[in-house]
Amino acid sequence: MATQLHEVEFETRTIGPLVLTTPVLRRLGFREMVNRHCPIAEQAELDHGLVAELVTQSRLSDPTALYDLPGWAERFAIAALYPEIERTGQVNDDRAGRMLDALYEQRAVIWGDLVATAARHYGLDLHRLHADTMAMTFAGLFADQPADAGVPRLEPGYNPAGEWLQQLKLFALAAGDGGLPVWFDVLPGGTGDSTTYAPQFAAFSDHARLARFLPLEDIILIGDRKMPTAENQLTWLRLNLGYIGPITLQDHHRQTLRDLLAAGHHGHRSPRPQPVLVGAAPVCAFERLGEPGGGPTSKRHAGHRGGTAAPAGLGQQICLQDAGDHHPAGAE
Repeated sequence: MATQLHEVEFETRTIGPLVLTTPVLRRLGFREMVNRHCPIAEQAELDHGLVAELVTQSRLSDPTALYDLPGWAERFAIAALYPEIERTGQVNDDRAGRMLDALYEQRAVIWGDLVATAARHYGLDLHRLHADTMAMTFAGLFADQPADAGVPRLEPGYNPAGEWLQQLKLFALAAGDGGLPVWFDVLPGGTGDSTTYAPQFAAFSDHARLARFLPLEDIILIGDRKMPTAENQLTWLRLNLGYIGPITLQDHHRQTLRDLLAAGHHGHRSPRPQPVLVGAAPVCAFERLGEPGGGPTSKRHAGHRGGTAAPAGLGQQICLQDAGDHHPAGAE
């Protein structure tokens, strides 16, 4: 017997963007991932993985201050999406706080697992990684912070506008494929920029198990003017990692470029692909390399960022050292 429409009761529920985010989180196995690294007692009403997924859903659907989770759960019909939720009051700030405390010690491992899983499932291209740091500044008075190991501290420093403020440092790696963040870390405000790149990439490579599904020699790391220290460049070479970044066009840099251009013009090619360390500079710099004294470009400030141009024929191993007594590698 057919059911008449007037006999059917309808209930409208708004889930908004959760219709898109829920299947993605489940495909990534985010809840199971968190529970694997942050187990909770069996008698607990809600596990850390479920609470972490709910907090993530709230950040993606309603990115305001993290409070009134029960109100958010009511508006987005969370009980309909998650059978474990019998009442929205279960999704409260206390549970979120306990989850964040448990997550903190395992955040790097969980983030690495998440990125590695996403790269496999969604074909994320990690061959080009852009690296940079940013100052997060704070205004006001702050009480003395306890010296907890591994916890970043607010410390005075200059922000990009040249203001002396309390700050934290944010380090991030983004994929060249869409600029998707694949790694981040918050560091004490007084941390020097140049020394952060190598250990942060090593941590990302380790936690994301990068070498298991992508040979390191296939990766090109792209950084700004804070990256090209001698120690960083030696690190990239030891890792067989390609690198593109600016140079300052000091005298030994100009000589290195002359040698590389000469090698390229003579048709020199390495018998097999090699890691590449390319120093980027303005195009006019390459045009003036033959001038005595380096031409007008040599008068630029040592901190000049330069462009992203590199001459043709440099598909071989290049090492542009900052120290004058180092010799270029690969320009044979």
